[in-house]
Amino acid sequence: MIEWKKTVVVVGAGDTVVKHYYPRLMPWVKNRFINLWVADYLPRPYAVCHECQEKQMDKPSVPRHNLLYITTEGESQYKGEEFVCNVRNRKSVECDHIDKYHFRDKKIYDEQSADVVFVETPPSYHCATVEKWLGRAGIIIVDKPFSDKLEDIAYLRHNSASLERVWAFDHYWATGYPLRKHLTQLIYDIGGVDKIEFRMLEPNPIESHRKGLPGMIADMGSHLFAVLDLVGKLDTLKLEDVYQGRHAGAWEDDTNQLHKETFASISFSIESSRWDGIRKGVSYVGKGVGDKEDKRLILIGPNGNAEIIFGMNNSPAIYLMKRIWFENSNEVMLLPWQVAVLPDGHSKMIKCVLENRDLKECLFTVDKAECIISLVNCAQSIAGDKQSKLPIYQAGDSLENIVTRLKGVSV
Repeated sequence: MIEWKKTVVVVGAGDTVVKHYYPRLMPWVKNRFINLWVADYLPRPYAVCHECQEKQMDKPSVPRHNLLYITTEGESQYKGEEFVCNVRNRKSVECDHIDKYHFRDKKIYDEQSADVVFVETPPSYHCATVEKWLGRAGIIIVDKPFSDKLEDIAYLRHNSASLERVWAFDHYWATGYPLRKHLTQLIYDIGGVDKIEFRMLEPNPIESHRKGLPGMIADMGSHLFAVLDLVGKLDTLKLEDVYQGRHAGAWEDDTNQLHKETFASISFSIESSRWDGIRKGVSYVGKGVGDKEDKRLILIGPNGNAEIIFGMNNSPAIYLMKRIWFENSNEVMLLPWQVAVLPDGHSKMIKCVLENRDLKECLFTVDKAECIISLVNCAQSIAGDKQSKLPIYQAGDSLENIVTRLKGVSV
């Protein structure tokens, strides 16, 4: 029998796990570099049969080797000595030839040790999941936001001997980490930074399954503060105005809609070791905005003549753009050139973790994650003080129209 080099546990079974973890971990599984277990966040056991999964799993991205599934549906599927093979699309078939080697019950899950644990549950389960695996995992990696409550982190600290092996992950922070290497020279090339703009906008309306999850300030706003950490000093960041809105049709039956915003505009100021003094900035985060995805951090040079752009769409890269004025003409041309193509944050992080590379280039500490959550809470508080009710905009409306509707000021 071949001995596996690492035992990896992914706790969670949502879209992020299916889209980002399965495809990147499966080559390691097939090459027998890792032993992979997958568990949902509420412990109910059922087996995954080695034969049945080949016949029944119709999703090619779903791994088919040594899986532990612990699912919220387990109670209805667990039938004493009879077990059910579950597939990703939630169709089930009964199975009476379980390979006992692949079956693990709740007791085994509670006692299972692991080299690496990826926590991909909803944020409200993050700290509880970390506490469950402390002492049994070599390293625990928690996706953003680390938690939705600062009290949970305080409780975790109080009841844990050490959190040194616990790390926070934000895939845009990991993707953009090389920006730190290039930034000083790039700022010199554009003559300094006058202001900052951050955009994380998606054209699709909010998904129905997000009803129980926090709004865009907590979700995409955590990306904002993580990415700003790459260019400035997070402990100097001060929030100013925060405006939020909700597109028509989103969460209409939710009674607590104040923190169910689908769009937010956040004004801020920040200092950096790469420039003198304070720089102002504005961020726009949301869904149902415009007709195309727009994800970028923009550092704008003096008079708007040049920009440094960290593009965060499907092909992440760092760009330098300069505006050139033609003689005897009012025409202006943007001249962009690519400074660096950036690796995908999930791929980079998984490779660093499994190959024992420097984790500080793709993960950050619980302290920094706590700082980001504090900023998210502050932004939510400012927005709540300004607005007792969320303004409504139409999904697909332009950024300019949405901002004008929210605060009466054009972008």
